[in-house]
Amino acid sequence: MSTSALFVENFAELKTLPTARGQMTDALNTDTLDTAARYVPIAQQVDTNAQTHKARPRQTLNIVLVTETWLPDINGVASSMFQIVSQLHQMGHTITLIRPEQSSDDPHEAMQARKNLTVVRADLRVHSLPIPYYPHLRMGLPCYRYLSRQFKHIKPDIVHIVTEGPLGLAALLAAKRHQIKVTSGYHTSFHDFSRYFGWKVLALPLLGYMKRFHNHCAATCVPSQTTLKQLTEFGFKRLYQVGRGVDTELYNPKRRDNALRRAWGADDGTTVLLYVGRVSPEKGIDTVVKSFKALQRAQLHRHVKLVIVGDGPDKDKLSQQHAEDDSIVFAGFQTGEALARHYASGDAFIFASQVETFGNVVTEAMASGLPVFAYHDAAAALLVTEACGRTVPLGDEAAFVGMIEQLPKQQQLSQMCAVARAQVAEFSWQRPAQEMLAMFGQVLAKQQVLG
Repeated sequence: MSTSALFVENFAELKTLPTARGQMTDALNTDTLDTAARYVPIAQQVDTNAQTHKARPRQTLNIVLVTETWLPDINGVASSMFQIVSQLHQMGHTITLIRPEQSSDDPHEAMQARKNLTVVRADLRVHSLPIPYYPHLRMGLPCYRYLSRQFKHIKPDIVHIVTEGPLGLAALLAAKRHQIKVTSGYHTSFHDFSRYFGWKVLALPLLGYMKRFHNHCAATCVPSQTTLKQLTEFGFKRLYQVGRGVDTELYNPKRRDNALRRAWGADDGTTVLLYVGRVSPEKGIDTVVKSFKALQRAQLHRHVKLVIVGDGPDKDKLSQQHAEDDSIVFAGFQTGEALARHYASGDAFIFASQVETFGNVVTEAMASGLPVFAYHDAAAALLVTEACGRTVPLGDEAAFVGMIEQLPKQQQLSQMCAVARAQVAEFSWQRPAQEMLAMFGQVLAKQQVLG
């Protein structure tokens, strides 16, 4: 049976829960699927030795996290979950990570695998397939029997699922079979993505599936108030807001690098607009370029540059289209301190995505001292004021272009920098970890009391 056919069959099963709890299709009970999952050797060793670990304090939790994206993937979900898991680990909670197998020849993956074991008890992998349009991202295969065995062995207090794909569905069904409480994280609006890739006809079916999936969980966390409100209107239930944090030590105006600006062809009189993110249709990259061109034509600034940081399916096309235009710089994929220097070396952050559930890049830019110009949505709606940027109604491209066309002069942008950073000064990663723990506590309230 093909993976897609299996997924459809599993979806039919999901509609019957909880009356069919524990009853799986024959396809999910095959040995073929059972072999789809395995430990990586180092994680297997840690898990095998888990019995020698000291007993957990009574008021801490044994958590299984099932996710399809994790560092070294560069996206908001991967970085956010790593930060939250790190905080939970520091609080004394035990986390077992289950995720798709990544490329064995990726040195970043090998380094991350070692780092994972400083914050999780075990890093378990399942076989995977590349995700269409994003081959560097992997989709975990549905390995119900493997997950069921692991849940029986680990005996988690709670299973937190951060993927609605086949892996997440199998985890939901396996946890239900063992009567383990399940929570989920809603981080990607796939029904919104569909219109950017010629799948508009799938928008409503995708939304229906997402609602059914999350409503079979005891609770679903969302990263912003705008997402919570939207999903409530769509009929999602038991929603909790678990926000995001930002590393203000890493993302800091002190990392401004004049040598980097010179490499971009920018001097002290140049206004640098910065975009950070996937270079892809759903991120509104065409609107970013269109707005920048309008700013150039307005001639309100002596010299302007657009620096695009990131990679994605539209990068080659855009770089070819603007190969002769030295006012647009494609800085490529950046991480860590290099990314932080790029942020701090800009003068304003421009972000035209309409599919964000939060938008970590907004808080990273603000922590770096950049005023933000974006649609009034998610993180921008929460944080951006007239004193540290501008926003326009979501989806109004003409207003967005007009906003950038009238970009404040450099002196005013400089005055906005301190306000932008102050807006996120209290956004530590400890807060969302505590919010997630509070959600777990609500779900488990009838079983145990959390400290």
